[in-house]
Amino acid sequence: SMNMRGVSVIQLYIPLTVTVFTIVSWPVRIGLAGTRCLLGQGVNGVRLPIILLTVACMSLLSPFASAQLKFTPEHPQVEEMVQRGVRALEGIGLPAGGGYQVLAALAIAESSKRYDGVVPTEHAIVKKAVGKVLEDVENGKLERSDSIYYPALALILLCDCGRNKYENEINTLIKQLVERQESFGGFSYTRNKGRFIGDTSQTQYASLAFWVAHRNGFSLPLEAPGRALQFYLDVNLNNGAWAYEYEEGRPVQNEISLSIQAASLGTVYLLSDFLRLTKRSASRSATDKKKIAEDVKAGLALPPSVSVYVPPNENGFSPVNQTSGPLFKIDRGRLAAVKGAGNRYLANNFEIFLERWGYYYLYAMERYAFFRTRAEGSMGSLGDWYDQGVELLMSRQLEDGTFKPGRSGEKKLDALCFAILFLVRSSEVLVPVGGEGNLNGSIGLPSDVRMDVVDGKVRAFNVVEGFDSILELLGNEDLDEQQYSMIREAMGKSLGTLGGSGSRDQREYLGHLRGLISDRNYFKRLLAVQLLARQQEMDNVPALIYALGDPDLRICDAAHNGLRLISRKLDSIKLNGEPGYAEYQRLKEEWTEWFLRIRPGAVLLD
Repeated sequence: SMNMRGVSVIQLYIPLTVTVFTIVSWPVRIGLAGTRCLLGQGVNGVRLPIILLTVACMSLLSPFASAQLKFTPEHPQVEEMVQRGVRALEGIGLPAGGGYQVLAALAIAESSKRYDGVVPTEHAIVKKAVGKVLEDVENGKLERSDSIYYPALALILLCDCGRNKYENEINTLIKQLVERQESFGGFSYTRNKGRFIGDTSQTQYASLAFWVAHRNGFSLPLEAPGRALQFYLDVNLNNGAWAYEYEEGRPVQNEISLSIQAASLGTVYLLSDFLRLTKRSASRSATDKKKIAEDVKAGLALPPSVSVYVPPNENGFSPVNQTSGPLFKIDRGRLAAVKGAGNRYLANNFEIFLERWGYYYLYAMERYAFFRTRAEGSMGSLGDWYDQGVELLMSRQLEDGTFKPGRSGEKKLDALCFAILFLVRSSEVLVPVGGEGNLNGSIGLPSDVRMDVVDGKVRAFNVVEGFDSILELLGNEDLDEQQYSMIREAMGKSLGTLGGSGSRDQREYLGHLRGLISDRNYFKRLLAVQLLARQQEMDNVPALIYALGDPDLRICDAAHNGLRLISRKLDSIKLNGEPGYAEYQRLKEEWTEWFLRIRPGAVLLD
């Protein structure tokens, strides 16, 4: 009953006002497994309708609803278009250049994350692209790349495929990108070095790479995203538009295009998000000052001013989350004026498709919509942009799954990859929600959690006994890794205090944790596995066996160790050789066989 696609339907980004309609009307789309989840059939037969409805409502609080009036990425027609596109991509002979290979790999990775909840690291195209990136990092080819596109997208792909496994290469690429930044804040081709030429398109991809690296826990100097944002503010034209290239602050050419407008404006919102210069949408409770004040008064949160200092890492880069509030000094009035003028220009001149660089435009539009809605809660008059884009792509997809190219500019491969990234709304699945790697304050943590720094790591002690209030904190999608560590300690200690006097018994709480095993958020899945393993109860075994198939090997390892403790078989079922997906699949089969011998006829999670 924990099928990933079934659960993902619960997380559709639609307005709260149609929550009940969604739960009732989608059983055909999600199948029997998803229907059981929606109707409250919990793990091992435990019915948890209230908990599941609560989880659904948490997901429905997403601010990304305004564009989803008719279509969503999970709509059957949209998914079919994507799958046809992926099959076409698999049949196209890819050029030898690493940039094309990485773009194709990202299209496949983000579509798989959207529909299957995994990064397909063993897929032939993904595997080949990662190998090419590693080779080019080692031989210095990426550092010498004329454009920013290849190194920026390469960094994003490595974060997707293994931020721990490829940590050294990712840090190398971050360092190279920082060194490539021009003195005026923008990025350009290496052939333009020293000519004071800024390229808004290339600066967009460097900025996206910085944001992804940051969300994956990597550190970089704040001056890099800060100066990039200042570049966009400095070169914005009086009418709110941007040109493609600037030399010494003046447009190199007079042509203004919507593709560059969406790319530049989206990057302004992205960098504002990175540097905490924009208050998040009021629809997100974590940014609602009134709600925070009420939580502090009620003892459910620490004051927003509380923060923890984390020293710079070995590279000398200061972590971006060591303080609360804005992270870089920018003229906030100028920033607001540029956003307002840029939004008006795009709205007044909006078209859903351009014959020149039209698919690049769609991909830029998707990213702009994500970050603008993340900040403001809506897209204003462009609320149906996604519907328009889906219907356009339906009319342009050819029999072989590719898309009809525009009159000039894009190759068939470019068009196909950008169309897939648009359809799956790649910005929503690009990195785990709440994925920042450093502590950025303590909003949302119980009031009697005392934080100390032990051996450079934040630890939480003296934790609350109110398990209900801790569960509520998991609805805050802005929590980072160290905050989840605090919550895990709180939950672990509070589980031991539960009894018949609480509002729910321990069995129901454990059922809630089992329900997190398939959550999209990595930290929630890891938290659930670690806590279930601590309880050492046989009823937790099906959930831990399910977790052996997790896309993140750290969760697989935690699940395996939990099963060893529960079974008391510390050495009889063990890893052979280097941990990997194939090895954990073998362990999953062995643990399944062991469990069914003890509990014949038990129902395992699919």
